Amino acid sequence: MNPFILRALHLMRLTLYAFLVILGPSMSDAGSLSRVPETISGYGGYQFGMSLEEAKRVDARAQVTPCDYKETAFCLERPDTFFGEPGLIRVLFSTENMRLSRINLSFDRLAGTDGACKRGSTTVVEALLKRFGPSNKTQDGKIFWYGAVGGAVSFLDLCVDDDSGMIVVSYEPAGGF
Repeated sequence: MNPFILRALHLMRLTLYAFLVILGPSMSDAGSLSRVPETISGYGGYQFGMSLEEAKRVDARAQVTPCDYKETAFCLERPDTFFGEPGLIRVLFSTENMRLSRINLSFDRLAGTDGACKRGSTTVVEALLKRFGPSNKTQDGKIFWYGAVGGAVSFLDLCVDDDSGMIVVSYEPAGGF
């Protein structure tokens, strides 16, 4: 089957899954399922606004690397296991104030086999749904959780087929509702 059709079907499945989690519970249960904190302020000990020196103290294994992200001076990176999947944490620092501005978890399955990308995507999104509850928004295959006061988490499945692609989870200090 055409890989673009497979990709579209996979994104539709993830969107439907997230949609059912949002609308599946009765209205009386919906509030009790939401576990999104009022403020999403970081991930894994890293907090938005940290200096490089503060962020280095979170995990000494992290290395400073150049970054190709817009308005990003440099990154702090380290491989690890996140949500039960091997990946890379990339902590981004703003060119404006040299402070921690975003945290990305990326799961590279570009050379994957045996359904590695689809399996990883399912594992990660299920862990996020378990942690945060129903998402606040889905758009263009991306799933979002917004803190009421501020901060956001997003999940993006970039699997080209069941075997290969990328999965990205981003933590950002976005404005609340």
